[in-house]
Amino acid sequence: MDTYPEAGQKQKFSWRLVAGVVVVGAAVGWWAYRAAQAPVQPAQQTDQTSPAASSPAPSLDLTKLAPPTAPENPYQNAGYSELLGLLRGKLAGSGEEVLAALAEIAETRPDLAISLAQQLGRTDEEKAAWVGNIVKQWTERDPKQAWDWLTQPNNKLTSSPLISVVMNAMAASNPDMLLGNLDILLLQDDTSGGPLGARNSVYLGLQALINSGNVNLARAAVEGWANDPQKLKIGTTAFEIVAMAMDKTTPENTASWLRSLPASDDRNSAIGTFAVSWGQSDPAGAMHWAETLNPQEGQSQTIGQIFTQWMQSDPSAAMNWLDDYIPRTSGVVEDDVLIGSMILFSPTAKSDPSEALKLADSISDPQTRSIYQQQVFQSWGRTDPGAAVEFVMNSTTISPDQKQLLIQQIQDSYKAATNPNPPEQ
Repeated sequence: MDTYPEAGQKQKFSWRLVAGVVVVGAAVGWWAYRAAQAPVQPAQQTDQTSPAASSPAPSLDLTKLAPPTAPENPYQNAGYSELLGLLRGKLAGSGEEVLAALAEIAETRPDLAISLAQQLGRTDEEKAAWVGNIVKQWTERDPKQAWDWLTQPNNKLTSSPLISVVMNAMAASNPDMLLGNLDILLLQDDTSGGPLGARNSVYLGLQALINSGNVNLARAAVEGWANDPQKLKIGTTAFEIVAMAMDKTTPENTASWLRSLPASDDRNSAIGTFAVSWGQSDPAGAMHWAETLNPQEGQSQTIGQIFTQWMQSDPSAAMNWLDDYIPRTSGVVEDDVLIGSMILFSPTAKSDPSEALKLADSISDPQTRSIYQQQVFQSWGRTDPGAAVEFVMNSTTISPDQKQLLIQQIQDSYKAATNPNPPEQ
């Protein structure tokens, strides 16, 4: 019998507690094991009975995903002879087909395309057109490379038309590069007169700038070259082409621009050319400006050219100007030239010989006066020799010896006019 019965009861309770814990733990472990072994169900399954859901996925054909192979370009890697044969076969069709093929070749081998064009062109005009088209597109893609090809020594294709093609394309896309190339040519001092000579290149380059709308850039270039002592003389046309392209509504401004440049023979010649051009539309204005020129700037030559032109377009206005101009001068030789122009070109003087002779009498230089008198009498003698002889005989300013000479010339002129087939000498 136990001394402490409560202890025995406590011992039995402890074992029961342990046994209960073991049972619960075993149950929890079994549940976890079954959960781990169970298959994972999808979150959503629209149709568990669909045969497609139970069938295996189709295999992927990778060959169907590959990009299609590009057709081989027959012009890309073919040699010269092969390309020549291919393109000759196209000559039976239109030239456009050959030109398109040449353009495709030129994208990677422009020099080869040019050589082929020279061989395939059926006429000189067609060859030039094809080569020009290739070179134009080449310059648009790579202006430096095209320029280097054009200017290489002994390039037999280099010509003014082809230089214009390159310069026009370059002026439109890279005018600064064009001016840089012109600077180099100017410094080379090439006066040979060849296509790439300084003056020809400057003219073509300035024209290209003007064609592309870069008139102000062309003007600035001429100003820079005219003021640079290291540059070769750029020629009269360099001044003229820019002056003619400037604002035509204000010729006074253009004329002042020309006079502002350093004096030179080329500039002075350009001044005269511009003034004569101005005189075609406004002779009075051009003549008024020409009177302000100094002798070194070609005043007399410019006035004479404008006046001669004016006499043919409006002789009455020209004679009115001359009547006002001569009293303001001192009978200089240049006035004699103006009077001579009036005698030769004035319709009044042509129709009225006596009026022409009065003008001749006002010529200050005796030798010049005699020459113009002879011209008037010879012309008069072909139409009315009697009146011409009578005028000579009644003249108080013609010497007896001169009268005899003039009468003989009048008679000879009449004989020549009435007998167009004289006997052979």
